[in-house]
Amino acid sequence: MSKGIIIAGAGRGLLFARLIAAANPVTRARSVENCLEWTQITSSTGMHAIDRHVAAIVDINAKNHPAIRRELDACGLSDTVIHLTLEQALSAIPPEQADTVMIVTPNATHAELTELALRHHRHVFLEKPIATSWDEVRRIAEAAANAPDRLVLPGFVLRHSAFYRRVKEICVAGSLGRIAMIQADERLALEHSISYRRGWRRKVAATGGSMNEKCSHDLDILCWLKQPEAVPTAVFSAGGQFLFASRDDAPATCPQCNDRSCPFRLTPEKLCGAEGSFKRDLGDADRCVYHTDADVKTDQSATILFSDGSQAVFTMLMYSGRPGRNLLIHGTEGMLEGDYESGRISVHNYRTGGELNYSIPSRRWHGGGDAMMLNDFFDSIDHDCVPISTLADGAAATRLALAADRSAEGKRLVALDEFAWPANCTRNSGNKHTVNQTIQKGESAI
Repeated sequence: MSKGIIIAGAGRGLLFARLIAAANPVTRARSVENCLEWTQITSSTGMHAIDRHVAAIVDINAKNHPAIRRELDACGLSDTVIHLTLEQALSAIPPEQADTVMIVTPNATHAELTELALRHHRHVFLEKPIATSWDEVRRIAEAAANAPDRLVLPGFVLRHSAFYRRVKEICVAGSLGRIAMIQADERLALEHSISYRRGWRRKVAATGGSMNEKCSHDLDILCWLKQPEAVPTAVFSAGGQFLFASRDDAPATCPQCNDRSCPFRLTPEKLCGAEGSFKRDLGDADRCVYHTDADVKTDQSATILFSDGSQAVFTMLMYSGRPGRNLLIHGTEGMLEGDYESGRISVHNYRTGGELNYSIPSRRWHGGGDAMMLNDFFDSIDHDCVPISTLADGAAATRLALAADRSAEGKRLVALDEFAWPANCTRNSGNKHTVNQTIQKGESAI
C-alpha cells in the first residue's frame, strides 16, 4: 500500500487532496471525476502519478467536518480520516504509514505545526508564506536543522508553473543579456480581495502582512530570475489602505446598506461562483469592507536592490477590473514581456529589432504549478534529490516582505542585513550549506 499524507488545513488543503486523489491510480479509479481531472491535468502538464494517499485531514472546527466529509467522499477519499488537531493525527498514524505532513493552515500556526511534524519525524510541505515574523522563520529553520533527514519544502507554486519556468529558461539562455530591471505586478479579483477585509487574512498578526501572505512567491520569483547573478540587498516600499479607507457613512454590514451596486457586496450567487479556497476563510461574509478591523495593506509597491546594482519593482493592488500578473524584464540585449493569465511571452531583441513568441497555453491549477509542485515534493523525498525551491528560498521571500513593510512604515530604505540569520541552521535540502550561505550566494536548484 502507498504511504499516507496528513493534510493540516481544509481550505486549500482540500484542493490538494482532490489533486492527489486524481494522481494516485487507486483513488483515481473510484470516481469518474477523478479520471476526468487526471486526463485534463496530464494533457497540459508533465505530472506523473503519485504513489501516496491522503490518510487524514485536519480541521480544528468540528462543525466543518460534515462538509469536509462530503467533499472527501466525492473524490474517492472515503477512507480518509478527519481529525480535530494535527497532534491527534500524528499520534494516531505512525511515520511508517504517513511520512509527510502538508501544512496548509493560517500562517501564524506554521512555526508550531512545523516543529510538531518534525518532532514526529515527518517531511513537511509548508504552504507559502512560511511564517508571519522573522522570529518564526528562525524557529522553523532551527527545527529543520535538528531534523536533517527530513525535507521542508515551501509551497512556491509559481516556480513550478509552466509560465515562470519558461521565463526562467529564457533568462538562463542569455538572450536578454544581463538583467537590469524587472517590473512585476499582481492585481486581485474583487471576490478575492475581500478575504483580506473579512477573513483571517485581514490581520497582520495572522499573516505577516498582505505582501507576505499574498505575494511572497512573487517576491521569490524576482529573486529566482536574478539567480545566480545577484541576490537582494535592500528594499524601499510604500503602501497603505487607500483602496479601503474607512467610511463613516457606510453601515456595518451589507444587508443594512442601500448601495446595491457596491462591487464588494458578497451575495450568495457571487460566493457560489467564486473560485479558490479563500472563500472558505471569509469569516463574516456580510461585514462591510469599509468597517472592519483589518490592518493589512491594500496597495503597496516595493523596489528591490540587488547586489549587482540592478533593481526589481513589484506592485500589489488588492482589487482590479482586470486581475492577474504582468511581467517586464529589461536586459542588456533584449526585453521580455509576459502575461501570466494568458500565458503570453514575447522577447524583443535590441540588436536585430526582431520579436520572438514564447507563449504557452493557459492552464488550470496555477498554470500546472500545483501538479508539478506535488511531484517535486514527493520525488525529492523518494529519490533524495534537491527540490526546485528550498526552505532558504521561503525564508528569503518572507524576509523581503517583512523588510518591505518595515520600509513602508518607517519611510526608509531597509537593508536585508537587519534580519540576521542564525548561523547554525542548515539548509535542510540534502547538502552541507548553511541557510545563511545559501541566501547570500543565491543558490537554488533549477
